[in-house]
Amino acid sequence: MQKKVRFRGVGCNNRELEELDEARESGLAYMMGNTCVLASETSSYLKKFVINIVYGFLRRNCRRPATALGVPNASLIEVGMVYRV
Repeated sequence: MQKKVRFRGVGCNNRELEELDEARESGLAYMMGNTCVLASETSSYLKKFVINIVYGFLRRNCRRPATALGVPNASLIEVGMVYRV
């Protein structure tokens, strides 16, 4: 039995969906989630500092999961999400 995978995106364009389909059809592909958290413009200065500066520093200086797992760049698809808190 073969599973059928269908990609639907909210706010995605057709080019991005075509790239996902091509990667799926070409063989083994790893999909990794990439999350970015940003403070909203109405947040206090302390909250903006902690979220934007401290969290951003930790995110940039921590080892990425793809590197730790040894996933080759040619097989990697990153899917991102931006959260505003």
